[in-house]
Amino acid sequence: MNLKAGYSSTEAAEANLRIFLALMGLAAAMGILALAGWITGFRFLTSIRSAYFPMPPSTAIGLLLTAGAMTVAVYWPENRAIRATARMVSAVLMILAFIIITEAFRDFAPGIEERLFGLKGELNGIPIGRMSPIAAVIFFSLNLAVLTFRFNGLRVRTSRGISAVISLAVLLVGSITTLGYLYGTPLLYGGGTRPVAPTAGFALALLGAAMIAAAGNDAWPLKFFVGQGVRARMLRSTLPIIVALIVIDGWVEAVGIVEFEVNPVLVSALSALFFVALAAALIARSAQKIGGAVDEANARRDQAEELMLTLNRELERSNAELEQFAYVASHDLQEPLRMVSSYMQLLENRYSERLDQDAKDFIGFAVDGSRRMQMMIRDLLLLSRVSTKAKPFIPVESSLSLDLALENLSLSIEENDAVITHDPMPKLMADPSQLIQLFQNLIGNAIKFHGEKEPRIHVAAERNAENWVFSVSDNGIGFDETYADRIFVIFQRLHGRNEYEGSGLGLALCKKIVERHGGHIWAESTPGRGSVFYFTMPAREEEDGAQ
Repeated sequence: MNLKAGYSSTEAAEANLRIFLALMGLAAAMGILALAGWITGFRFLTSIRSAYFPMPPSTAIGLLLTAGAMTVAVYWPENRAIRATARMVSAVLMILAFIIITEAFRDFAPGIEERLFGLKGELNGIPIGRMSPIAAVIFFSLNLAVLTFRFNGLRVRTSRGISAVISLAVLLVGSITTLGYLYGTPLLYGGGTRPVAPTAGFALALLGAAMIAAAGNDAWPLKFFVGQGVRARMLRSTLPIIVALIVIDGWVEAVGIVEFEVNPVLVSALSALFFVALAAALIARSAQKIGGAVDEANARRDQAEELMLTLNRELERSNAELEQFAYVASHDLQEPLRMVSSYMQLLENRYSERLDQDAKDFIGFAVDGSRRMQMMIRDLLLLSRVSTKAKPFIPVESSLSLDLALENLSLSIEENDAVITHDPMPKLMADPSQLIQLFQNLIGNAIKFHGEKEPRIHVAAERNAENWVFSVSDNGIGFDETYADRIFVIFQRLHGRNEYEGSGLGLALCKKIVERHGGHIWAESTPGRGSVFYFTMPAREEEDGAQ
């Protein structure tokens, strides 16, 4: 049997299960006592006073069956037959409750209980042994909550939330019927027709509370009472006191004055003074709790801010060290790679006649690998210099940066018959060399991945509330947007090196440049229909100092 199905292994969940078992066990015990009273003839077991309406056997059996169905719903055994049986029991109880409600409204006689149990007799002119229609409504609602607790068509949290709401209504109605006996008010427990037995109302209220506990602390209404928040603390500390005092005051007003022959004016005056004092005490306690919670929150915020500053300093130091390491390592790796490439080429030139084709191919592989490694190191140097060798932001005509980028790409543009157009470009606060590099990389990529068509590339810029949104669109091969985030990651490629040259660092470099300027970059594409790369730049006129 899966005793923890759907529950997290936390102390709160285990505590809720213990509360569920305690409340359900107490309600079931009351049903067993009432049933034993009917079987043995000890009628005092069916009600707490002889003047009160006894718990009918149908109600007692309904309590036991409902408790069993609740246990199965909460603990959810692996055996499907047990689960199906429990659900069938709840459905049958709902049908029987509906029949009893219908009998009450249409005044059927004799009822279903008389056929099942054959009980006779009256109390205050009302036949005993028949379930109250109010109790039938509660039974119907309670078993509906049981069936909803693990409803297949809903998520676990949603189904339990609905079950908890229905169970809260059961708890309130069961409590009201019990208060009707406490206050001596038959209207609250249906005394004019077939009243709810006090033990039955109390037991049904217990089962409603048990289902609320089983629903968990993340379901309404318990989620308002748990945790260390101000609202939860206030509700836990004040609501039980207020409810208890309202119940006591109601009993004094309804019963105490008559029973003890006390002056009602004096009782009202003392009650008013008591409630004023209580309100003042609750307000003072609330202010203390709120103040303590605010002080605690401020202390935690200060600690979090201090920790964040420490982590930021560590992150900045770590990033600086990594960038310096990348720069030094990349720079120092250039010379040995040049030496490897030079000597391999010298070996091929000097001993070409003595080498067979395999040896020449091996030398070619080595030279090609050295060349690709040099390209990757060069791009790593560029990536590390985005921050380490950055220049201050100055007013820049982006159209001029675009022209310089196109000039650097002139050979590639001519070889591929590329046509590049652009809209009017804005003035920005930017690092001029990095803006040129950004345009050059994006347009160079558009030329490289043009496919069979001649490249047609357009650069545009539009102003929104706070940023300039640039776009570089092309008619190239495009890509699957599933990989839209991957293409900006260092060394990530969507094509093999045999198809297209490159180190896989170009777009990562673009992303770092754009983020240094306070913007972000993204791409949209359809395979075979081209791509559009967007990036934003803050629309600011002036800025002092380097970034």
